[in-house]
Amino acid sequence: MPIPLTADERERRFVAYVLSLHKGQIGELRLRRMNQIANFRKALLELMNNLIETRAEDLAAAMLMEYAPPRPKPVPAPIPARRLCDRKRITPPWVKQESRLLLARRAP
Repeated sequence: MPIPLTADERERRFVAYVLSLHKGQIGELRLRRMNQIANFRKALLELMNNLIETRAEDLAAAMLMEYAPPRPKPVPAPIPARRLCDRKRITPPWVKQESRLLLARRAP
């Protein structure tokens, strides 16, 4: 694994690289860097907005946890006496056939 460069070495390499470029290439380099800066700024602002919003929600939840009145306990719903499903039960045909055979065997 290569040894990481120091900040001074990176600066020296960057200056040497920029000195080897033409004016048009330096302009393109500056445009790329400004585009990166704009993208970083946008991402940083989004991150800060998310941080602020999350912190505000946390503070609101803490305040409610501390000062909110106790919640009433839910009353369990009574169990209905009737079936939950009002549709008619359907007996499978094979059950009907088996029951007929059993009844026929029992009958003398």
